[in-house]
Amino acid sequence: MGTLRILRAVLVGVLLWAGSGCGQSSLEEPRPDIVFLLVDALRKDHLGCYGYERDTTPVIDGLANDGLLFENTIAQASWTVPSLASVFTSKYPQFPSAPESRDGTTARPRLGGGPLIEKALTLAEILEVAGYRTISVSTNPYSSDQFQLMQGFQTRLLELKASAGWVIDQAIEQTEAHLAAGGTDRQAPLFLYLHFMDIHSPLRPPAPYDTLFPAQDPPSAERRHDGEPAVERELSASLSRTIALYDGALRFVDAQIGRFMKHLMRIGMYDNLLLVIVADHGEALGDHSLLERQLGLQGFSSTYGVGHGHTLFPELTEVPLIFHGRGIPRGRVPQQVRNIDITPTLLAVAGVAHEEFHPAGIDLIGGWKHGALENLLALSETVSPAGAQKSLQSLEYQYLRLPDRELLFDKTTRTLVDVSRDHPELLDRFRRETEAIVLSPILEERFTVAPDAGLREALRALGYTE
Repeated sequence: MGTLRILRAVLVGVLLWAGSGCGQSSLEEPRPDIVFLLVDALRKDHLGCYGYERDTTPVIDGLANDGLLFENTIAQASWTVPSLASVFTSKYPQFPSAPESRDGTTARPRLGGGPLIEKALTLAEILEVAGYRTISVSTNPYSSDQFQLMQGFQTRLLELKASAGWVIDQAIEQTEAHLAAGGTDRQAPLFLYLHFMDIHSPLRPPAPYDTLFPAQDPPSAERRHDGEPAVERELSASLSRTIALYDGALRFVDAQIGRFMKHLMRIGMYDNLLLVIVADHGEALGDHSLLERQLGLQGFSSTYGVGHGHTLFPELTEVPLIFHGRGIPRGRVPQQVRNIDITPTLLAVAGVAHEEFHPAGIDLIGGWKHGALENLLALSETVSPAGAQKSLQSLEYQYLRLPDRELLFDKTTRTLVDVSRDHPELLDRFRRETEAIVLSPILEERFTVAPDAGLREALRALGYTE
């Protein structure tokens, strides 16, 4: 934190302490411990609880069955930095108008936006002021201090190229240390953020998960939403193997989450737990390779139809969202919601307020109970080698603005066929709604500090630099 941020945190903390009668009364119910599980590059349609044929997520499915699952959640960007910045701040990030190269690296055009700005108020900072112990455990290089996404976390653990097993090992160690430090006095609740990279390329699930699923497409992957073969014929075998590894890696992450849930039960933290499971973006697995070629939307791979960050198609913006635990009703929510709604929801359920927090999102639990989730529009953005893209979605339609054209898709058909000529008034409405959404300058325009050698290598391995 900078000096101004520290002073602000101290002042707000004093006000909260004074306003609550010198702290939380011993007669009040303790605030929940919050565990935030983010699985990088997780498509919702590869989870059993979202209808996938393969048994990839038995643990997550059980948590979803006992919690609240949102069937239609839209991410605000199709790669990590702007998406996670949007999640933690509940703001729509304002992107630069054109891609630039990262300072100090030989890099492909970056995907829009630099690090999170210091003055942006994050979920971790709000919870820290409210008395939470804040800990992040991540294997994503964007969790390094340079990108500033971990503002507000008192303890930050980062191990590049580590697996979900390492993440859970650290989570177990940190929860045990938290209980040991507090003894039986639980006045300081815990906020634990866990970021898994196992299903992000390169895919290297450990045995036996690397051969758990056959290199043969499940029925849902045989032909994709545009009604054309997923990829060119000579690449189909490679893609099938990729999907098998993706699903195997996801099953490994699911098993590690199960190991952590058992640990929380054993140490007595499970009953006071508020849990959220989410993704920052999805992953293209051959879904719209032909359409990407037609529109010139090649990403950072020589192959169309794979990766993320290069389009705003459904496979990249439709993500899972599951809440579970204390204060969470059971059910499934069909209405469309956004990742910007996650932070306001967690704060509302935990009973935490902050006078300087002005979210673009809403409290989903309260909104669901009071019928206030109808007609939520979801904005998503990216800046790829093809240029800037914006998407605005309702539950029924997706408006997509590319550098050289506008498209309108009927989502109810699950086909990406442009229907803008059939609905000119609807196209104009989406255009005006897109311009009316307030964007926040929460991302720096450029990177001012060059990544060190280790970080550069990690970014290169993930496909973000050359």
